Amino acid sequence: MKILLLPESGNSGVRNILHRIVEHSKKHGEWKIYAKGLIDPVNADVVVHIGEVNSFVKISTSDWNFSIQYDFTSAGYTAGQYFKTIGFTTFGFAGLSRASLKKGLLQGFSRGVGRNDLNTLECKSIPDSLQNTCSSISFFLESLQKPAAILTDSDSLGVILVNHCKTLGISIPDEIAVIGTGNDVLCCEMTPVPLSSMKVDFSKVGEVIVNLMEKWRSGGISDTLPLVLSGEVVERESSRTYAFRDTLVSDIMRLILEEGMQMKSIGDLSARLPVSRRSMETHFKRATGKTLYEMMLQHRIRFACNLLRNENIGIRELSEKAGFASEQRFFAAFKQILGITPREYQKKISWNYDEEFFL
Repeated sequence: MKILLLPESGNSGVRNILHRIVEHSKKHGEWKIYAKGLIDPVNADVVVHIGEVNSFVKISTSDWNFSIQYDFTSAGYTAGQYFKTIGFTTFGFAGLSRASLKKGLLQGFSRGVGRNDLNTLECKSIPDSLQNTCSSISFFLESLQKPAAILTDSDSLGVILVNHCKTLGISIPDEIAVIGTGNDVLCCEMTPVPLSSMKVDFSKVGEVIVNLMEKWRSGGISDTLPLVLSGEVVERESSRTYAFRDTLVSDIMRLILEEGMQMKSIGDLSARLPVSRRSMETHFKRATGKTLYEMMLQHRIRFACNLLRNENIGIRELSEKAGFASEQRFFAAFKQILGITPREYQKKISWNYDEEFFL
């Protein structure tokens, strides 16, 4: 089977998709992969157009067309929850003019932070944002009440904002924290302040493409598939901070997020801080609206959800890694928080998005 791959760009997400397709072809001798210019599209059995600007994949044959539309709502929601957890209450969103990607991220981000009135910045392109819209970027950054947290829809734009903050004398991450999207490691690391980024599971797109092409010979129908792409925050210096006004709450949250898997109880947490348990619980509840028990439990379940999204793992191992004394306690806690079992969760997030299933 002759397969022509037509990627719109060579960014990290597209490369992950291509890698999955090529790896599959190595295991199946009948698959022959061609790049643009090496074969005429009319002579290919399958043409796979991997878009960036419109965030889609289109698979075409002589008698079958199938489109996959990416859904980034889940990734945006995760970024919003991350910023809320570390204490931010002011939020902004910066995006390129790529409607489908920006809309999903922004919608999820708004849900994650619980706000619909976000400050937003739109750039037509990366070159324009560097040369012609510096005044717009400056106004956007200076208009945010500090401390503020910003999600961008690309790592390139995230790096531009971080560098622009430096020019304006705005401290990263204490005054403004920034997270990009895509986790292009070279782009994120080769900056004065390394950029945190949403690592989006593009390998899922490659897996779906492979499965569709395997089924093609048995027949298919023209359709469009919305594909939810989950994401996780890869934390670097641009967001490594705690924005709570109460320094005690920042210390508590730091311990929960960085050492929570080793702490078995609130007593273990209290032993690490020079205040009474009652004072600790009062300060934390006032600042976050949650009890310490609720936050510690939520952190463990979030950790377990991340493993379920990214690894093929057994319940026993999962419960141990999440810090639970038994599978039964883990099962009960998971269902208490999310209303479904761990395996039901794993199936649910494969194709659907509903904010109640994301912590």
